[in-house]
Amino acid sequence: KEDVMVKKTIAAIFSVLVLSTVLTACNTTRGVGEDISDGGNAISGAATKAQQ
Repeated sequence: KEDVMVKKTIAAIFSVLVLSTVLTACNTTRGVGEDISDGGNAISGAATKAQQ
């Protein structure tokens, strides 16, 4: 049971770190839109390169 508790604690800490990173990176609605747009542009650029 102690092993399960340690795993849950690690999972909780990891979740908080990921969430704080996401919130810091996308702290505004505009920032979220820019991040999504940048991601789409990166995918589009990679697809274009793959076709060549």
